[in-house]
Amino acid sequence: MPEGLYLLVVYPLYTLWFANHASIFDENLSYVGNLDHLHWAFILWGLLTILALALGLRTCIAHSLFKKRNQRVVTLAAFLLMLAVTLPYRPTDLPLLSLIHILLSFAAPLSLLAAVFMIFMDLRMLYPSLMAPYLNVFLLICVIALGIYFKYASVNTLVEIFLSITVSNLLKLTAGNLTKMSGKADEYQV
Repeated sequence: MPEGLYLLVVYPLYTLWFANHASIFDENLSYVGNLDHLHWAFILWGLLTILALALGLRTCIAHSLFKKRNQRVVTLAAFLLMLAVTLPYRPTDLPLLSLIHILLSFAAPLSLLAAVFMIFMDLRMLYPSLMAPYLNVFLLICVIALGIYFKYASVNTLVEIFLSITVSNLLKLTAGNLTKMSGKADEYQV
């Protein structure tokens, strides 16, 4: 399964490689991504993140109650993420763009997490026994990420690595079990 290989191996390894250029507790991926030699690597990480979320969410959205709404929210979150990774963070040279980058870097992950939460709540209405544990794991992931955030008083590389890898893998597991439970072959499988 190429999708599973991507979500379980390729995306986490690239994320870890990219994050290796930062201090895990003191810097974030935006800082690293705006170093001259790593800007394109940052944009690629943004694209890979969107692909990971799309692969994980497409089956979940297909099984949800509010497909169009969920697609719009995910598309908006992906758009915000791509804007954040393409806008430079250079506070001394470009203060206005840096401020917009900061706002987008805050809004993008929050909107992605909100989208996943809304989709999981939709799915919980349809499949209560299946989705209850996945929703609980998702909420636990969010609590752990908040704990890391408050411990270090910033969005650091550790939070970004933790959220991106755990959420994408949770989505993959959820999608696989939704496909099994519904009894249909996943029409989106590559």
